[in-house]
Amino acid sequence: PAALLIHGAKGTPAEMRDLGNYLYSKGFTVFCPRMSRFDMKDNPVTWESWVTHAESALSTIMEYSQKTVVIGLSLGGTVGVVLERLHDFSALVLLAPAVVPRLGFKDRLRAIARHVAPSWFFKNTGWDGEVVKAMEFLRKEPKEITSPTLVLQALDDRALSTKGLKLMRKWVTHTDSEVVLLPTGTHALTRGTAREQVFERVYDFTEQRGIIQPAE
Repeated sequence: PAALLIHGAKGTPAEMRDLGNYLYSKGFTVFCPRMSRFDMKDNPVTWESWVTHAESALSTIMEYSQKTVVIGLSLGGTVGVVLERLHDFSALVLLAPAVVPRLGFKDRLRAIARHVAPSWFFKNTGWDGEVVKAMEFLRKEPKEITSPTLVLQALDDRALSTKGLKLMRKWVTHTDSEVVLLPTGTHALTRGTAREQVFERVYDFTEQRGIIQPAE
């Protein structure tokens, strides 16, 4: 079995390292590509380019493993949802998937600017604007998630609203799925206070669905 890990919007593979090491110790082959926010000329890339990059990595992994799990954190989770629409793999794990932002005062001002002057907004927000586009894409183009799916988000997540979790409950249709709101864990679930619980939930989810066999 193999696991493709996709880090968050402003993260690196380092934020997935502990989860990757944990899954490796349980028998998984693990791969976490570095997703770049800028091109060779230091211009922000599009969020769709992350989908292309992740899809290339997934295709390579699936050549060698018939049991592949895609695990995405934050924007990586958003990318994972899009990959699920394009490919059939064994399971999808979404850790605090970026669907609906939790808006503070400054964020609300930016949201107003987004609708009043969209061209100015995207020109001046750079990569942050791409993250907004990705979330809007999922909300405007909702589709059923038919793969076995585990969704985890923490109540103390300051980046995302729990409204996103409610949408996930509507979109996830496979009977072997779980959508869970954790009491704590912050946004970066792989590094937060509940990370050990998160790691165990991810492993148990794959074991219960026969993707990984427990060690004797």
